[in-house]
Amino acid sequence: MANASIYTLEDPRSGEVRYIGWTSRDSSERLHQHLIESHSHRNNHRLHWIRSLSSIGLEPIIKVRAIVPAMDAPEAERLLIRGFRKEGARLVNGTDGGDGTVGRKHTPESRAKMSANQKGKRLGVPQSLEHKTHVTATKIGKKRSAAARANMSLAQRRRYEDPAEHEKASAGQLRRYSRPEEHEKSKQAKLRADQGKAISVGVPEDV
Repeated sequence: MANASIYTLEDPRSGEVRYIGWTSRDSSERLHQHLIESHSHRNNHRLHWIRSLSSIGLEPIIKVRAIVPAMDAPEAERLLIRGFRKEGARLVNGTDGGDGTVGRKHTPESRAKMSANQKGKRLGVPQSLEHKTHVTATKIGKKRSAAARANMSLAQRRRYEDPAEHEKASAGQLRRYSRPEEHEKSKQAKLRADQGKAISVGVPEDV
């Protein structure tokens, strides 16, 4: 059974506990995620507090308080938050905890419903070449923020360090390219993308 860590974030100047959370990741990795998130456009008490520390060259201190089965983590987090608040801790948690969902699995019916819903919104709606060209043009030259790039890099590293993800990706590619229609679909998609890029930058399609 997977485990999770119940952790606190402390003010490095006073040792005061300001935030309580849980994670199934390494504590240093979770702290890094908090720091990256503080560079986003989101606003809440936790991020404001972390930014206030960053502005003077400091960062929170993370301490693991307990290791519990992952399924028990939300309740353990709630109990710890309740205990610290009773003692008067000035926590920046936005809720009383237990907001995450661990081990939740959607039923086949639920997954089918979500898939159909998404297809109805985007995948099933044909898009004109003009629309595709416009979308391509808006993305060319657009630079992601440092925080966004760091998040993407971290996510990719975690993904490809996991043997199960390697196996899943490999199996998916084998299934995809074992079907002739997938070959043709991929070929047509690449052709449309190349045409869209050529039009958007003013390069003739036929040279």
